[in-house]
Amino acid sequence: MQRNPEYLRTRSLFVGHQAGAFTLPDDLVELNTRAARLEAESRVTRPSRKPAARGEFVNALRDAIASGTDMPDPAVLHEAEAHDRALAEMVRILVEETENAQTRVVAGVQRFAETILVDHLRPALEDTLEAATSAAEKLGRTLPTAEGILSAPDATRKAFQALGALSSRYISLRNAQGVVVELSAGARYDAANLFREFRNLPDIFPQYANPRAERPWPTTDRGRLLWIVTSAIEAWMPTPEEQDEAFADRFPNAPVLRGRAAGWTDRREVAGV
Repeated sequence: MQRNPEYLRTRSLFVGHQAGAFTLPDDLVELNTRAARLEAESRVTRPSRKPAARGEFVNALRDAIASGTDMPDPAVLHEAEAHDRALAEMVRILVEETENAQTRVVAGVQRFAETILVDHLRPALEDTLEAATSAAEKLGRTLPTAEGILSAPDATRKAFQALGALSSRYISLRNAQGVVVELSAGARYDAANLFREFRNLPDIFPQYANPRAERPWPTTDRGRLLWIVTSAIEAWMPTPEEQDEAFADRFPNAPVLRGRAAGWTDRREVAGV
């Protein structure tokens, strides 16, 4: 069975939920549970791979004629063919219902998109950042080295471990956000998603448009989260509308805001700021 590609994209959303990184609407979880159950059932229920019942009967009949033994009972053929037809129909219906269930999951993500972002992912992000801030109070602005953590006080080691778990949760939240936004309408104006993760990225990192510019955050997941909670960057969980509002506030003269497809330029970049 070929699975719905959009349904496959929802996998990280439900993996994060099952890991306890965030909650989801009960109705959506129920839809996904049903789709997963049907998919598992459709994998187990397969058409018979044995030779066709009629072919088996014909071979048995010829063998009986050749050897002079008793002829096979025709009722066996009728029963086998009926079984094969019923099994094939069962598999067809299972596959059809599985595909329908997967489509309903995708539609559910789209229908609950704003609720997921505002009522589920946003509180989880706030909780994650608050806990990471507490860990940062014991770690400082820079992560200890591998050697340094071994000799660090117990509170520092615990904060270091906690930050590792929190960084995994943060990634789960951002993956979930990406699934929800990309399966729904998404931002209309902020096509480059400059404001999806951070409210003020162009202010903190004016060279954001230069792919060769060195990013101000560390490359490790733990180090990046530490930078987020100890720098002036503002991590948030916006709806697409809020994301576009941030874009419009930052780039009020962007041609895209006038309905044009032309590119836009940060006026501060032009001014050399």
